[in-house]
Amino acid sequence: MEQQTPAFIVGLPRSGTTLVSVILNAHSQLAISPETHYFTKYRHVGEQLAKTPNVDLRTELLGKLLKTPEFAAMGFSKEEMWGIYDLLLREKHVCHGVILSTILGQYARKHGKQRWGEKTPGHFRYVPLIKGAFPDAKVISVIRDPRDVSLSLRKVPWSSNNVLHHAWHWRQYVRLSQRYRTWYEDDYLEIKYEDLLSDPRTTLEELCDFLHLPFEPQMLSFYEKRALTFDLEREPWKRKASQPLDPTNMMKWVREMPPKEVKVAELLASRELKAKGYPVKGAHWDARLMLRVCSIVLSGLGWSLRKKTAKRWASIMSVCGKRTTGSRMEGYSDS
Repeated sequence: MEQQTPAFIVGLPRSGTTLVSVILNAHSQLAISPETHYFTKYRHVGEQLAKTPNVDLRTELLGKLLKTPEFAAMGFSKEEMWGIYDLLLREKHVCHGVILSTILGQYARKHGKQRWGEKTPGHFRYVPLIKGAFPDAKVISVIRDPRDVSLSLRKVPWSSNNVLHHAWHWRQYVRLSQRYRTWYEDDYLEIKYEDLLSDPRTTLEELCDFLHLPFEPQMLSFYEKRALTFDLEREPWKRKASQPLDPTNMMKWVREMPPKEVKVAELLASRELKAKGYPVKGAHWDARLMLRVCSIVLSGLGWSLRKKTAKRWASIMSVCGKRTTGSRMEGYSDS
């Protein structure tokens, strides 16, 4: 099967990946799918498909993949689903590239587009695997000031309120991104969220050139096309990505972040901040800051422990529920 040249949008959560995906989805030739989480959550299904010659088992595995919330959100009709099944079941050499090309290629055709792309922030860790599956893939890495990232993460239900944790991950992200730029050269582009807000046309022209697409002015009015790549009711924290670009949505840390937290972020990532052109106030260690860091670390540990405990209890309750349901069903009769 011929594989298309796809675009993968990656980055840390709350860095602007959703905004970039919505803008690109407004292009007449490119369809950006909802987040698939394929490499983070479902790559093992693809590996099983690749090893399984049995048609019945491959059908079962494929059905399992297409019924996941991420792929079900693509809204395929029965005819489109059968088209996917037919192509993949006839394919002799199934692999990650073939699976995603088939499913997301169908998604692009569904929306009248020639090319497809995908945005899952967590795929950043799997860029080498993506490039192995798609040697010609174009990877777009979105970067944002870690202090604004930290502020934004506080508004979502699945994140900790820990600037130390956020700054640490951002620093690791920047370092790994630098390696990717060296390894993949012309196939890897890093864009700054702040550039997109302050000079959208220039940034989008660069992005289109990278993807070998003509720039289309309609991309600047993406919010009018309602080309959303997410469910606004399910993910209300992404609302800004459905509205016009807001240049005031940067440097918010100057107004909203406590000075002590700014110092913590800068001390952890000052070198990377400077390398990316972000302003640094020049924080230095003192006794109060040491106490603040200790407090943040303990807070993060407490959040992590609570999260693990909640998952453990949910697992226990789930098992108990299944046992209870099973015992009730055993005693059930129609009489």
